[in-house]
Amino acid sequence: MRVLPRIAILGRPNVGKSSLFNRLAGRRVSIVDPTPGTTRDRVEATIELRPPRVIKTRPAKRSRRAKRLHPDEDELDAEGDSAPGASSRFVDLVDTGGWGVYVAEGKRFDDAGKDLASLTPEIEAQILSAARSADLILFVVDARTGAIALDERIVELLRRERLVERVVAIANKADDSSVESEIAALARFGFGVPHPVSAKSGRGLAKLRAVLLEHADRISAARAGGTVGAAPPSPPPSVSTLTEMESSEDGEADETGIDPTATETVVHTPTPRELKIALIGRRNAGKSSVVNALAGEPRMIVSEIAGTTRDAIDVRFEIDGRVLIAIDTAGVRKRKSWDGDIEYYANLRTQESIRRADVCILLLDAAERVSQVEKNLAMQLVEAYKPTIIAVNKWDLVKETLKPDDYLEYLGQELPGLSFAPIAFVSAASRQGMRDLIAMCFNLAEQASHRETTGRVNAAIERVLTERGPSSKLGTKAKVFYVTQIDVRPPTLALVVNKPELFEGSYQRYLENKLRDELPFSEVPIRLIFSARKREEWGSDGSGGKSGARDDKPQRSEGRSGAGLSLTKPRPTRPEARASAAKPRPTRPEARASAANPRTAKAKPARAPRGRS
Repeated sequence: MRVLPRIAILGRPNVGKSSLFNRLAGRRVSIVDPTPGTTRDRVEATIELRPPRVIKTRPAKRSRRAKRLHPDEDELDAEGDSAPGASSRFVDLVDTGGWGVYVAEGKRFDDAGKDLASLTPEIEAQILSAARSADLILFVVDARTGAIALDERIVELLRRERLVERVVAIANKADDSSVESEIAALARFGFGVPHPVSAKSGRGLAKLRAVLLEHADRISAARAGGTVGAAPPSPPPSVSTLTEMESSEDGEADETGIDPTATETVVHTPTPRELKIALIGRRNAGKSSVVNALAGEPRMIVSEIAGTTRDAIDVRFEIDGRVLIAIDTAGVRKRKSWDGDIEYYANLRTQESIRRADVCILLLDAAERVSQVEKNLAMQLVEAYKPTIIAVNKWDLVKETLKPDDYLEYLGQELPGLSFAPIAFVSAASRQGMRDLIAMCFNLAEQASHRETTGRVNAAIERVLTERGPSSKLGTKAKVFYVTQIDVRPPTLALVVNKPELFEGSYQRYLENKLRDELPFSEVPIRLIFSARKREEWGSDGSGGKSGARDDKPQRSEGRSGAGLSLTKPRPTRPEARASAAKPRPTRPEARASAANPRTAKAKPARAPRGRS
């Protein structure tokens, strides 16, 4: 796995580290809140540093102090395109918690009475781990308040860890030039004059990106040339193998889910190189423990305090040459129990993690009954058509008193919408079941990425309809004219039928279940799209009207193979035939008068001849 330059953001609480992180990442990753201790774990994101476009400025536009501090600097366009011929570079950006204060004033204890101050050692360990593994450290200070005692403690920490050579000072909240004197005073830390930026307004971000790009080029060149004294390359977030994870487990798992004996040619869509796996569940289900077991290191803070994890954390690791990204999400509970804005934003990031994941793992606590929270999460997964694995954690605590078959029957009753999902019994504490869990993730990814041939899909639909077709109260017979797979992830089938309303509801669920038995989508959701066959209008020759005949097959629109299904087929027009069939009838007033009803016709008085009285 290619190791990118790592940039860590450090500083005391409420200096704008998470805001700066989101600005550089270009999206809302970290939760931003004025409450101290909001960020606890290391939040990582891979960003692209593009060279900004240089704009020549006139000397009158810059103040004298700005010229003295940065005499040879031109303005950079943060919103413009990159400079012609310049190359960009990808880096790993890491956001950390604020050093020194980890509990808000008056909120030391949570709603369950747990002391949040007990998380201090774990939070500090995460900050130190991010600093030691970083190639470049952004030391963020507040340009408005200047240096305080906490900033001095962080500087002493960096000197004690011998990380001073990797530090670049950043003065955040520099919204205008009125804080230039305070920024110049911050040079006493020994890191030079801090770069003034404003994460809120974006001021100075283009210059900062240019500085980071210069450092990233230097780090990459030092790694390639093996320069002595260069910053050591950061190791991968975690590297482990399936054998190291579970050397005591027996048996091999099928990681493809594809029948190798198939004789008919099928089309496969390659599985994404980085498989994203989202772990969701209620609080204290053990999601962070599972991530640490998969990663092979204490990547996440694990505590008995419910709600320890707040952000959606991406943890990248490699297994047997394949890269996975495990997304650890915040624990979910009922909306009425939410505590402030932080938990609201945490739930939003959980929903976003479900949308961007390739495979989702619904984690259950074996020692607890399935609650309404898990049922709601299962409904969200079904509605999002996400391949899902039901992982039962802490199975080692109940395996003596609970049988797997009984628990499977219990889950079938509590989570009927995920009856097709595979179930894994794991234990994050002893790292048991992790081998099967990873194999299931790759298996579901292969099933969701599979594209079946049109012939097999139509044959499967024909067998299902022959066995049982949809019923109608009015006796209308359901007909399927054409079926094809138009998309993957999830597998999407488009069906052209005579009456779409006959296939909706219970029969659609029945059809989905039968198709899982007939097609290689046995453990992933299938999306069915029913469309009625349309009639084709006449051409623009002035005749108007619609044709009375229907086409037999829809016409496939141009574009990607299998995608874009047009439900109409052009019919050849014959203007001479229509013209001959639409000749005007001759007008015969005398014929119409003779055909009138004599009883209803109005008699006209006789006219006297001229010249007679």
